[in-house]
Amino acid sequence: MWLGTIKINMKIIYPINYAGYFPIQRSILTLISNRIIPLSQLGSFICLVSQADFDPRHRYYSTILRDDNQIAAEFGINSTTIYRHRKDFIKAGLLFEENGVTKVTNYRMFDLEWVQKLAKRNNPHPEQLFLMPLDATASFESFIANLQNNQGEITTQSSNSNVSFKGNKFRDSLWLEDEGN
Repeated sequence: MWLGTIKINMKIIYPINYAGYFPIQRSILTLISNRIIPLSQLGSFICLVSQADFDPRHRYYSTILRDDNQIAAEFGINSTTIYRHRKDFIKAGLLFEENGVTKVTNYRMFDLEWVQKLAKRNNPHPEQLFLMPLDATASFESFIANLQNNQGEITTQSSNSNVSFKGNKFRDSLWLEDEGN
């Protein structure tokens, strides 16, 4: 397996990353049960997150480094499917765009230390953990304090919207599509 980079037209192309790991809390399933994303898109979300840079020493920490065409070619699917899912995740607040790159909204939900700490807590709205933007310098304690302060406000934290989980037409349309209606 080749792990180098290819430079094409001044754009760095990063190969698909199969090395390393990141933990996934079972609470990720609340994204489905609370109709944030349909089951059919959970795999795409995990695939995109797995292609983010999770090394805090790197410039592109929390950024998805691979483009839609690379991911689609690697997994034998249409690039428009990846593009559409990425845009859906941005609308839902799970990802966001900044300076032309896509980032994971709460990348710490895939950090081993944070996952271990969060797994021990009783969070009444675990889906909110995936939707809360996090400053790279935030400590676990300040994150939990912020979560508790905002506990009554269950909203997406997308840079483009502040939309309630209930009655969201975007999410409802995803579910209708997933259910074959």
